[in-house]
Amino acid sequence: PADDVIDGLDQVSAESSLLVMSFTHAEDFEVIRCALLRRRKEPGCFPFIGLIGSKTKWRKFRHRLIERGHSEQELEAVTCPIGLTEIIGKSPTIIAASVAAQLLVRRSQSLSFQG
Repeated sequence: PADDVIDGLDQVSAESSLLVMSFTHAEDFEVIRCALLRRRKEPGCFPFIGLIGSKTKWRKFRHRLIERGHSEQELEAVTCPIGLTEIIGKSPTIIAASVAAQLLVRRSQSLSFQG
């Protein structure tokens, strides 16, 4: 299944926001790695890349991505953990609402910035 997702990533519109939350850390890592490679080829691609997980997960991913040649600047494109920090809770419902709110805030800011 990870290969299907990674292959399908090329079909995703460059203007799309990505939320990465698969069944395994290995799949999450590959999707993030491939998304960053596409951003490298297409600057501005995927204006938001969100990864579900803890700060510890992201620290491990960052280390591995740097080992594979990604720059700190490239890694700044990834938001992990996702969701608004003002919304506290770990249940799936709360996380989903928090992430949806984060995306709505980003969209609202983007629309107001465009005038």
